[in-house]
Amino acid sequence: MQPGSKNCLSSWKSYILKFRREFEERHGAEQSRAALSILITAMAVKALQPAADRDEHMRLGKRLHEEADRALACHQVYLLDDSFFEAHLFEVLSDIEAGPSLSTCAQDAMIVGYTYQYFRDCDRKIAQANIQSADKRIDRDELVAFTQIYTPDWVVDFIVANTLLPCVSSEISRRSSWAKWLLHENHRSLEKGHQPEPNFKTLEDISVIDPACGAGNFLLRAAEALIELHVSSGKSVESAIQFVFQKQIFGVDLDELGVSVARFNLICLAWKHGVTGGFSLNGLRVARAEDDPMLGSLSSCFSADHPLSRLHDIVVTNPPYLGRKLISRRLKQLLRENFPKAHHDLSSAFLFRCLQLLKTAGRFGVITQASMMSLPSYSDLRRHILEHYQIEVAADLGPGVFPLQGGEKVNSAILV
Repeated sequence: MQPGSKNCLSSWKSYILKFRREFEERHGAEQSRAALSILITAMAVKALQPAADRDEHMRLGKRLHEEADRALACHQVYLLDDSFFEAHLFEVLSDIEAGPSLSTCAQDAMIVGYTYQYFRDCDRKIAQANIQSADKRIDRDELVAFTQIYTPDWVVDFIVANTLLPCVSSEISRRSSWAKWLLHENHRSLEKGHQPEPNFKTLEDISVIDPACGAGNFLLRAAEALIELHVSSGKSVESAIQFVFQKQIFGVDLDELGVSVARFNLICLAWKHGVTGGFSLNGLRVARAEDDPMLGSLSSCFSADHPLSRLHDIVVTNPPYLGRKLISRRLKQLLRENFPKAHHDLSSAFLFRCLQLLKTAGRFGVITQASMMSLPSYSDLRRHILEHYQIEVAADLGPGVFPLQGGEKVNSAILV
């Protein structure tokens, strides 16, 4: 059973739900964030040192926990009593080692993000019941929980490669291991050096944003790709990480807890490369709009220093989806006022907003509903894209893209 396989993730999800339920029964529902902290730290430890013994894992877990306390500051949601944390970390690590499928799943590159999504599964079911009620009751937290479905790693890798690599010169791109994900035409042009020179961007100048970043799956992979490119161009690993984290990676989300997990994800990436401090993660922010909190990243009312108040070279995302029939009257009104060409559902408004965030010759990569490419309700959005942008990828993936998301109606498409 491979990391990331459906059976592997199913085993891990079952364990997470059982752990959360039993943890809250013993310590109270108010301790659910403590349970999350312990889970993601355990998974990070196993991913960083898969072959170490339990004593080494415990030492690493404690150091990683302390580093997260320092690095996340006021954004930290993991502050726990040391003895409480260590006791339950030992418990989770023991469970993982005792279960072969759990140990295998711990090696998945996206495991921290998946852990957070599955941990919130019961919250999602409650939100779904409220959203589907007659009066469509929905608040900010329920909107987050209902739309919280993260992107499989192969989709993320494909989108990151086909947005980032074509932006930089072929001399830089061809040194990247990410070139294997390029479309055939892009790869052939890369090998022959036939990319259009005016579209090249200086590697140091590139900025990447995910305006619905969740636990940071896209940001994690984009950071990995950028670090590799910088190192191949002569930077040290430490200076590359510091530069990418401080200058090039930006993420925004309605979900404050999700943004904290995304920060933790990037901390783990730095530790994977042997860099254990001295970097900034200020590019990851919560979408606290000044006009209406329900709009989140869809708003244009942010402070001047906010990532959503500037343009970016690359925008990558899996936008939250909420169909028109489930949108509250208030949110429908907001979408109609702010996105007259894309108010049919929440994801179409996100697509339009992402295009607004692009610099000239920038690239936008997204996985979204395949129906966006054909239904009449999206015609204004399609016309806007065709008139103002160049489509490089339009791939109808069909159903089954998202692990553990059943139903033939969940049809996905990738657009670049």
